[in-house]
Amino acid sequence: LCAPRLREDFDLTSVSSQPSPSPEQIADAIHHLDRSYLVIQGPPGTGKTYSSANAVLHLVAMGHRVGITANTHAAVHQLLSEIALHAPKYGYSKDAQLKVGLKVNDIDDAPTLSGEAIALSAETDNKRMASKAKTFDIVGGTSFLFANADMRDSVTTLVIDEAGQLSLADTLAVSLAAQNVVLVGDPQQLKQPTRAAHPGTSGCSVTGSPERRSRRRSTAAEATDSRRPPRHIWSVGT
Repeated sequence: LCAPRLREDFDLTSVSSQPSPSPEQIADAIHHLDRSYLVIQGPPGTGKTYSSANAVLHLVAMGHRVGITANTHAAVHQLLSEIALHAPKYGYSKDAQLKVGLKVNDIDDAPTLSGEAIALSAETDNKRMASKAKTFDIVGGTSFLFANADMRDSVTTLVIDEAGQLSLADTLAVSLAAQNVVLVGDPQQLKQPTRAAHPGTSGCSVTGSPERRSRRRSTAAEATDSRRPPRHIWSVGT
């Protein structure tokens, strides 16, 4: 993996060298991406959802429109539920709501989010959601939404949750919807459960299998120790 491009000479190692970066630090690093990407990894129970939700809220406060996608609707809904839980801490309330657009298969599938800090608008049609995308603070949906041509450049930052479940081909397709991409996932997670015909290695998980990562030598950090992630891929909660 190539190191991400950053604006304003931002020192990414000031964040990635931390044992467990705070959501605010993670958001600051994402804010300085220059049409590039970051990877955040950690095994189950290490706080990825908490960190992602709070980083998203920090990004919205910085003026970002944030997209949230995953291989399943359930994963998207889980992250939105975590965002709803913490939104009041960022000044959102019944009188000043966070505007969230969500693509669902059926209106009845829309999650019930806790509290009154979120104004949730659900749509069942990709094109209708795309036409409204820029009216929301956060837009959620699976890769089928963000890979749609009408979603091109619709969000500032796209967070891909459970990124290990998304193929490289699908990740490249959804990345066109955003200026910057954040991959969040478990490095040991099994590859995507669905199957499709992709040429070459484009059907592989975007984060790569553990076996492939241990063989790869694309950065100095990996060349020194194949078990240590490069400086722009850091763990949370460890």
